[in-house]
Amino acid sequence: MNNLKKNQLALILFCPLILNGCITSLELKNEEEAGMEERLTCMVDGEPFEAANGQGLLAVDFVMVDMVEKENTFLMTLYAVDLPDEGGARAVGFKLGGIDINDLQVGDTFDDWKLETDSGEYLGVLGAVEERPSVQSEEYTLKASSNHTKEIKLTITEIDYQAKTMSGTFNFKALDDEKNIEVEVSEGSFQNISWAD
Repeated sequence: MNNLKKNQLALILFCPLILNGCITSLELKNEEEAGMEERLTCMVDGEPFEAANGQGLLAVDFVMVDMVEKENTFLMTLYAVDLPDEGGARAVGFKLGGIDINDLQVGDTFDDWKLETDSGEYLGVLGAVEERPSVQSEEYTLKASSNHTKEIKLTITEIDYQAKTMSGTFNFKALDDEKNIEVEVSEGSFQNISWAD
């Protein structure tokens, strides 16, 4: 057997072993595993937006949660980032603030954002949409907030205090007050969002 045929045979036999052993994160998830990922989906001005964690090594979207808990308040910041095929980066998210996260219940609905004057903490919910030319860019092409429209609604649909996860629905209108551009976020859903350390 000549060297070319030996090399081809070696590639055919060993490639699956190398790929199977080294790149395990490319395995497809079953429906149950896929349903447990942190995920945020919505429509942004009628266009679908979706980001999820746990999509593997080659994923181009992700969900981030930052939780700050103090003695009498909490502030959860959730944002999801998608890198569209046409370039740039888009983030959709919200801040949820309250007195005690353990007081949240299924069915709780938030529709405003206010500063608690006694504690200096924010309570309620605030939505935002940002767009940048690239994920590394500090420059914004859009920076819109529901604070400028006062139109937002977020409802808790599931909460697990032991696992420290929650799910819910949301929609809001956000305004980039510098560019006078309004963005509508509808059909919003977040699943299995973890606020654990």
